[in-house]
Amino acid sequence: MIFKALKEAFSSLVKNPVILIPGIYGGIITSVFVWLELSGNSFIAQKIALIALVFLPFFMGSVNHVLSTGDSSFKSFFSGGCKTYFPVLLPIIILLGIIFLMVILFTIPLSIMGFGDDIYTITGLLIGILVPVTIFLWYTDNVAACENPGIIPTLKRSMELCSRDFISTVGCIVISAVMLLISTFIGAFIWGMLLVDRFTPYLEMNMTAQREIFSNYTFTDWQTFLGPDGTVISAFVFGFMTFIFIPFFLAYKYHCYYGISNKTVLITGEYDEKGRWYKY
Repeated sequence: MIFKALKEAFSSLVKNPVILIPGIYGGIITSVFVWLELSGNSFIAQKIALIALVFLPFFMGSVNHVLSTGDSSFKSFFSGGCKTYFPVLLPIIILLGIIFLMVILFTIPLSIMGFGDDIYTITGLLIGILVPVTIFLWYTDNVAACENPGIIPTLKRSMELCSRDFISTVGCIVISAVMLLISTFIGAFIWGMLLVDRFTPYLEMNMTAQREIFSNYTFTDWQTFLGPDGTVISAFVFGFMTFIFIPFFLAYKYHCYYGISNKTVLITGEYDEKGRWYKY
């Protein structure tokens, strides 16, 4: 199912160019953010990133609306985003609140036992919380935009879909991660080709020497190394990577959701002597 969804995602990108808009938006924001960060304007960059996140539920809802209705017009894209903005946003806020509460509840006993400052323990705790929450609530935005059952029912419905086909849900996450790595490798290759003159003096060194040099680079060293033109190139490449990944990710996740939600569930059981049904 996950590979069928992969094929359908690529097909959707061709048939519905309007779903490339989130990629364009994300690419522009990422480019501006990277350029400001490398130019020493971290404060402005962080504010822009926070503001940009406010519009994220709009684009998530827009893509789901276009793919679920089959109407790929710009009007449908915009109206769908407006219509599904709060149904998508509110469950996400509740989800983040649950994660935050779980972290606090688990951190308190760890602090009492003396592990509150142990970075490895805290990291393991975060992974232990984020992994199951991510898996079981993976389809929260899809359910909210396509079904809109309400805030809590949206979270329950996402867990139900994951339980219905756990393997496909994990496969969807893995394929998404692989595609992120592929887009990263493409971006890294383009970045290296465009800045090959910067790396020429280091090409004759072995891997150990290169690692020793670049591992000690501070943020200021990278700013000096890249220069103004290198900063612009880096911003462009990061924006391009984002442009590639976001539309594919949203389309692929939708088709995984669609496949699982329309999957026939076989319920087995029997009637007793009084005609009552008992499910196995």
